[in-house]
Amino acid sequence: MARFGGEEFSIICMGSEADHIYDLMENLRIEFENQRYDFMEDTITISIGISTWKLGWTAEELFENADSAMYVAKANGKNQTKQ
Repeated sequence: MARFGGEEFSIICMGSEADHIYDLMENLRIEFENQRYDFMEDTITISIGISTWKLGWTAEELFENADSAMYVAKANGKNQTKQ
């Protein structure tokens, strides 16, 4: 995991199936949503975009695809996982 932008993080999972990664990220999203803090009334939510590397893609294409999926999640109401 690494910070990729101001409020964006990247997690690279090599050798994993897309369905497994989707389930993993969806579970992470739910864990964030379920956390409660005494100093906050609101919950913390995250919008996740997933990209699966395709033969011939550059790293830039991989990240652009994940970024696009994240913006779809945000546009569809936030607090979602999209691929």
